[in-house]
Amino acid sequence: MPRYYFYLVEADKTDDCKLLGWFGWILQFTLGVMIFLSLVIKWRYFEKIKRSFKEWFMDSFKQGLGLFSTHFFNVFSAYLLGHEGEQEDSDVAASPDQADSCNWYFMNLIGDVFIGTFFNILIYQGIIYVCSKVDCMKFESGHYEDGHKIRSWLYQIFLWILAVYIGKVIVLCFFVLWQDQLASFTNMLFYPLDSQPQLKLVVVMIIIPTLLNSLQFWIQDNFLKNKIPDHIRHSASSRHLLEDEPEPSPGKFERSSSRRFSRKLSRKPSRRMSNEWV
Repeated sequence: MPRYYFYLVEADKTDDCKLLGWFGWILQFTLGVMIFLSLVIKWRYFEKIKRSFKEWFMDSFKQGLGLFSTHFFNVFSAYLLGHEGEQEDSDVAASPDQADSCNWYFMNLIGDVFIGTFFNILIYQGIIYVCSKVDCMKFESGHYEDGHKIRSWLYQIFLWILAVYIGKVIVLCFFVLWQDQLASFTNMLFYPLDSQPQLKLVVVMIIIPTLLNSLQFWIQDNFLKNKIPDHIRHSASSRHLLEDEPEPSPGKFERSSSRRFSRKLSRKPSRRMSNEWV
């Protein structure tokens, strides 16, 4: 067995709630599937102006990369903070302000959803505004049909990840300021589940994140997508071109026939026809 295997599963040998065990990895994969399905449900059943699958996938992939990076940052930082606390308290009674890995992950999640979402959107909109002032960097979020689809998509992914990490730094600043208070709150909140670490892991890694991350994704998706999907924009522009196109001029035969018909209508009725009408 490789050495890192024992490093990842060593948490399962204790009675504490651990994120980096085989059970934790299964729950994290399940969490990703649940959040992905929430975006599918939003796209299929709750969008008034529905995007094409390609547009929806590109918008969702941006959010997926942002969540992937911040999720694993939260997991490993929670593990390190919880593991450090265990080493400090190995010979001493546990402090009431000492949180385990699950508690630290929950604190990261709450910070990302309720603080990070606001700053992610604010920073991303600020980047769009700044780029709009520079012609070479101008772009429209969720619009990928400028002739360089992949380049425009990668460009938007980079700027979104940049906004997410700036927002994460702001969240960490809040953590530094209120670290002890947050640890005490989560210890009190999850105290009934301390004796059942796997149930606590399910609550912290599946139930709560599925609800909160789905809410976060739905809110952010409304700002990442384009208000007018590309396929509707194209159909509207094609209709506009058809309406503006001049009608074809009549041919020689059509012009001559119309002239003959107009002459017949302009002729006065003969005396015999007028007597018959009388």
